[in-house]
Amino acid sequence: MKKYSLICIILVSYMTVLMAQTVSEERKDGTKVIFDKKKGIKTFHYSDGRKQTVDLNGKTPFGIAIDDVKVQLQSEPIVVDLIFSAARSDEILTAEADKFFSALASSLKQKKYNGKSPLTVIVSYCRYGEYGFCLDKGNSITVIIMQKGKVLKQVSIDTVELRDKSKSSEFISKIAALY
Repeated sequence: MKKYSLICIILVSYMTVLMAQTVSEERKDGTKVIFDKKKGIKTFHYSDGRKQTVDLNGKTPFGIAIDDVKVQLQSEPIVVDLIFSAARSDEILTAEADKFFSALASSLKQKKYNGKSPLTVIVSYCRYGEYGFCLDKGNSITVIIMQKGKVLKQVSIDTVELRDKSKSSEFISKIAALY
């Protein structure tokens, strides 16, 4: 009986989390909108039978496309790239985020990477935290260090802390030490 109760509790918990990540809305014109927050996809089911899917990944919540920005930090002996990832962001590079991205690029360019295989440093800017990679990561910048498609390290900072020059410098130093 205890095993059965535990399974029921786990199942209910899983369904609760799953339902919280999917929002459904019925509009006055009969259109049903289903928003899968985890995947970042809105599906519109119109009353005339049409269906439209809108992928918000790589876009702001307002539909503005976010562009990837790529800076090659090092080409020899091993390639190292710094990328602002549109797919992992829900906001464009605002002045504040761009300042951080530029400071990080400058800092990492000064350091020589001597690893055995190419390295990618990905920057994600989550301002709203409503869907996709940014779900529940509102107002933060995340830096992911990857090698051969595998995450080696991941660190984040709240953008409010980023405004403090000493904390920003400290965060960049922390990333440089991981690199």
